[in-house]
Amino acid sequence: MTNIAATGNVVLNERIDVFTHESGGEITLPVMGTVTIEDGVIIVWRDYFDPGDFDRQLAAIKG
Repeated sequence: MTNIAATGNVVLNERIDVFTHESGGEITLPVMGTVTIEDGVIIVWRDYFDPGDFDRQLAAIKG
């Protein structure tokens, strides 16, 4: 997690997700996430990222 902020029942988190491919290669993906909480339960969870970035890294791993 690189940054986190909250206001009311909404929490924003900026993070770096790392995925390990079965070949051993890694995909490092910056992600912006939001969650909305009501009564202590997450009712909405959204993640935003650049799918083109993911695809480029995956293609490089597969070679």
